[in-house]
Amino acid sequence: MSAIATNGVVPAGGSYFMISRSLGPEFGGAVGLLFYTATTVAAAMYIIGAVEILLTYMAPGISIFGDFTKDASIMYNNFRVFGTILLWIMCTIVSIGVAFVSKFAAVALACVIGSIIAILVGIFYNINGSDKLQ
Repeated sequence: MSAIATNGVVPAGGSYFMISRSLGPEFGGAVGLLFYTATTVAAAMYIIGAVEILLTYMAPGISIFGDFTKDASIMYNNFRVFGTILLWIMCTIVSIGVAFVSKFAAVALACVIGSIIAILVGIFYNINGSDKLQ
């Protein structure tokens, strides 16, 4: 652990580069596999969450297969179609290159800040629990 903490300047690669160079190829390979698995599972969960929020709260009218509130399989089919579309969009962004991804980070940050502001406004807007929003 002290080799990781005192390794100095890391030229490229981030935490995986530092761990693999400090602890050797065995630990580096194990950590690399865990990073890959965690990133893959996290991306799948983010896509499902984004599609669910989009269809449930933002635009329920764009459901391709009908009313998903009556049948759960309709929502699963929507997950498949919209998730595939979102995955292709993300693959395109990543394939363009790191320069575009770093430019896209400002848009993602604006979305996160907007979401936090919306949560705070929602807390104070309906603080007494009134039913007028239903």
